Amino acid sequence: SGATHRITPHLSLFKSFTPMPKVCFITMPNGEEVQVQHIGTVDLSATLTLQDVLHVPEFQLNLLSASKLAKQLCSSIVFTPTSCYI
Repeated sequence: SGATHRITPHLSLFKSFTPMPKVCFITMPNGEEVQVQHIGTVDLSATLTLQDVLHVPEFQLNLLSASKLAKQLCSSIVFTPTSCYI
């Protein structure tokens, strides 16, 4: 995806979260800068918890960093035109 962070607009997805310890902004795809509100953990599945997920209410989608996921899992991710393999 080219993403460098994990981002969601949905605070309800977080298992736990805290307010950002310092003011932090991200640049949206449209070029607008918006403030990150919280940081925390999100359960992606029963066996996979994502750390350091950013809560940005103005963001409209959930964004996953493939490189961070691969590092967390000590694995590789392969994309094909129709599939993704971890």
